[in-house]
Amino acid sequence: EGRLLETLEGHTAPVTSVSFSPDSQAIASASADKTVKLWQRNSQGNFEGISFNRQQGHNETVTSVSFSPDGQLIASASSDKTIKLWSSNGQLIQTLQGHDDSVFHVTFSPDSQIIASASRDKTIKLWNRDGMLLETLRGHRDWVFSVSFRRDGKTLASGSRDNTIRLWSLDNPLRKTWKQNSSAVNAVAWYPNDRFVASAQADNTIQIRRTDGTLIETLRGHTEAVWGVSFSPDGRLIASASGDRTIKLWQRNGTLLQTLTGHQGVVLGVDFSPDGRLIASASGDKTVKLWRRDGKLLRTLKGHEGAVNWVCFSPDGQLIASASEDKTVKIWYRDGTLMTTLKGHADGVWGVSFSPDSQLIASASIDNTVKIWDRHGQLLQTLEHDNRVTSVSWSQDNQTLASGSSDNTIKLWNRNGKLLYVLNGHRDGINSLSFSTKGQTLASASADGTVILWNLEDLSLENLLQHGCNWVRDYLANNPNVEPGDRQLCTF
Repeated sequence: EGRLLETLEGHTAPVTSVSFSPDSQAIASASADKTVKLWQRNSQGNFEGISFNRQQGHNETVTSVSFSPDGQLIASASSDKTIKLWSSNGQLIQTLQGHDDSVFHVTFSPDSQIIASASRDKTIKLWNRDGMLLETLRGHRDWVFSVSFRRDGKTLASGSRDNTIRLWSLDNPLRKTWKQNSSAVNAVAWYPNDRFVASAQADNTIQIRRTDGTLIETLRGHTEAVWGVSFSPDGRLIASASGDRTIKLWQRNGTLLQTLTGHQGVVLGVDFSPDGRLIASASGDKTVKLWRRDGKLLRTLKGHEGAVNWVCFSPDGQLIASASEDKTVKIWYRDGTLMTTLKGHADGVWGVSFSPDSQLIASASIDNTVKIWDRHGQLLQTLEHDNRVTSVSWSQDNQTLASGSSDNTIKLWNRNGKLLYVLNGHRDGINSLSFSTKGQTLASASADGTVILWNLEDLSLENLLQHGCNWVRDYLANNPNVEPGDRQLCTF
C-alpha cells in the first residue's frame, strides 16, 4: 500500500543503511554520525532506539549494517576501514581489521557462518563469525561497493565502480578448514583408520575431531603447550608431548593413563614405533628417549648438541630419525646405536620424515630448505621455500612429499624433487603436516589456529578441470560475447 507506519528519529546525520532482524522485531541502522542504532519493537508495537557504545564504536561514517540470519549478530562496516561485530543487544564482540581503505558494505552468508565485506581497497574479504580472516578476493579494478550471497551460500556476487559484477565460487572442493580456537595448532596426527584427527594445541590441550570437524574429545592435563601428538598403530593410545617436560599417554576417550617424566627440557615431539611397542620422544634437553608402551624408560639417546625438535620411526621399524637445532639429523638403530649423522643444513632442523618404503628421508630446516637423503645419509635433493621450513610428510604411496613453511604455504613435490602444487589457505606459518593413511588427504596445522584438510584427489588435472567447468559451463553456453568455438570447451 505504501502507507507510512512510523518514522524513527535519533541519528544526527544521514542514515546510510538499515537491516531488519530475522524475526522483524528489531531494526539496526547505520549513520554518517558514526553510530549504529538498534530499534526494538515495544509492547505497543512501536520501535524504540538505543545507540551502541560510542567509545567502542566506529571513528568514521558507518556505511553498512546487517543482521545475521540466525539473529545472533549484527555486523557494521565503516569508513574507518573496520568491520565490527555486535551482539543482538548491542554489545561489541569484536573488531575486524584488514582492509586498507573504507569498507562500503557487509553481509552474512545464509548459514550465518561467513561475513563478506566490500571495500574501497578493491577487495572483498571473507571472515568467519569468530572474526578470523578466511580469504581475500581480488579481481576488481576499482572500489567494491556491494556484496551478496546466493541463497545456497556457495556463490558470492560483488558490484564495483569498475562497471562489473563478479561472481565468486565459495565451494572450495580442495580444502576443509577447522578453527580450533584462538591458540596456535602445533601438531596434527591421523587416527589409523583416518576417521579422526588429533591436534596438539598451544592452549595445553589435545583435541580429537572427526574429519567433518566435529569435536569428539578435548584432553586436558598438560600444564604447558602441547607440541606433539601421536596415535598408536592399533588406535588404542594417544601420546602427547608438552612444554611441561612430560609425555602423557591417553585412551582415545580422554582417560589419562600415565605421565612419563625424565626429560629435563621441553618435549617437542613424540612417535610410536610401527609395531606399537616403543615410544620415542624428542626434547629441548638435546636427547631422544625411548620408552616401552607401558611407560618404562628403556634408554636415552645422546649426541645432539642442540634441542631435538622432532623424532620419527622408519615405517619398517628399524631406524629412528631425530631433527635438531644443531643443524643435523641423526639416524639411530632401534636399539639406540647411532648409525649416521646427516650434515648439510645451514640452520636448525625442525622436521624429519621417512618415505613409506623407508628408503628416503626428508628434513625441514629454518634455512628455508627441504633436503632429501637416501637411507644411508647421501644427499639427493635440496628443495626451497621463501621462508623457514617447519614440517615435512610423505604420502603413503611414496610419490609425494609435502613441506610446510613459515611463508604460510604448503608445497607438494614428487619423489624426484619436482614442484607439483603450492597450497595456499593458512594465514600464518605451517607448524605440522600429516598425510592420511590412505594418502588422499593432507592435514595441516598452523599458527593461525586452524587445521585444514586438503583433498589431494581433487588436485588431479582431470578433477581440477571438472571443477572449473562446473563453474563456467553456463557462462560459456549463454554469454553472447563468447566465441562459438569456445562454447564447446566444457562439453566433455
